Amino acid sequence: MGKKVKNEFDGLTVDELKTRRDECQRSIDDLTARRQKLDNKIHIDILNGNLKRIMGKWVKVKNFAWIDESNEEVDGYRVFKVVGVEDWIQDNRFKIIIENGVFFGKFKEWSLPNKMQELIIIGNQKNYETGDITKWQVISQRQARTFIRNATDKISKTLGWMQFEMGD
Repeated sequence: MGKKVKNEFDGLTVDELKTRRDECQRSIDDLTARRQKLDNKIHIDILNGNLKRIMGKWVKVKNFAWIDESNEEVDGYRVFKVVGVEDWIQDNRFKIIIENGVFFGKFKEWSLPNKMQELIIIGNQKNYETGDITKWQVISQRQARTFIRNATDKISKTLGWMQFEMGD
């Protein structure tokens, strides 16, 4: 038989071994708690960085609501100014305060063969639920104004044509 390898725990009683094990577990628990605090800080710093990118700025976001940002049946954009944050939901989703929101785009109505063009005034809202803010495009106030003006012009022209056709 080979020689018995000695280790640092040889010669300790069972009670002493249990005490050392408990000390190790406390160290593990302390390190785990410290790691969790670090992870939380990293996460919050990333979220704050993402929020800083859009806070007080005009944004252009694909489709009508957070749930359809990747829906191919809707073809349009929301434009609004981000004013503040009400609550964090999870990951990159928040409830925010917005101003001057509009949606302009086309919807595919199941009963119609073609997409319908719509201008929807979202307005000013608190607790406006977001999708993934990292995918939002920050635009200038001038770009937002141009987007809104072009959308209202297109709808006005469409309505003007319809009134003409209806005999008004």
